[in-house]
Amino acid sequence: MNKTLKVSIITVTYNAAEFLVDAIESVRAQTYENIEYIIVDGDSKDGTQDIIQQYYRRGVITKYISEKDDGIYDAMNKGIDLATGDIIAFLNSDDFYVDKYVISDVVSTFINSKLDVAYGNVIYVSRKNIKKIIRYWKSGEFRKNKIATGWQIPHPALFVRKTVLNKVGKFDTKYKIASDYDFMLRIVMRSDVNIQHINRVIVAMRWGGTSTKSFKNMLKGNKEIFDTLKRNNFVKIPFSFFLVMRLFKRVAQMIGGLKS
Repeated sequence: MNKTLKVSIITVTYNAAEFLVDAIESVRAQTYENIEYIIVDGDSKDGTQDIIQQYYRRGVITKYISEKDDGIYDAMNKGIDLATGDIIAFLNSDDFYVDKYVISDVVSTFINSKLDVAYGNVIYVSRKNIKKIIRYWKSGEFRKNKIATGWQIPHPALFVRKTVLNKVGKFDTKYKIASDYDFMLRIVMRSDVNIQHINRVIVAMRWGGTSTKSFKNMLKGNKEIFDTLKRNNFVKIPFSFFLVMRLFKRVAQMIGGLKS
């Protein structure tokens, strides 16, 4: 394989010592060698910084910073600023790559298909028992007509060329839960971006992250998604109708996953 493409993987974290090692170890295990691993820590006080420094000394973590930030998306933007890779990816601190071939498979797809953006599927697992799958999220092929229903790419399974980020910019920090959706939307709306779905599971996500830890957060996240869709003239229906469509879309993704 052509290993000249550098992949920058960004993990943002805050007081995540309980799960962070799983994320780091899943990056360390990758067979693809040209990886730049960046961790942006929000000045954790639970032992997270000790874990980061340990893996930094071992050469697993390429760069890290530990300082206060203005939330998840501000931290992600700091990671983007530090990244020097050809391809950028984001791995949450409580998530992990499902096997050691993830990055090599993704890079192969970029090279063989001359892509700007690639994305795959994810599974949600129990926070305490990672062998227990709660939900399978099969992203499906990209089509612009899906966007009006709130269809989205799971951002931990998203890989984007740095040249695309130079065009669309970074995360909009006015959104506190769904800035990743707004970010994705600005990417897929471009006519000069070649996008492809990789039909394989990329990441295992622990259930109960920022967007799923409570009904209130799920509702707020959907309102933010609705706002960015409306801002970009994708929806002209009331929020209540949109919410119902989103629910049906999630059920369809789960059924599709079970059939895979």
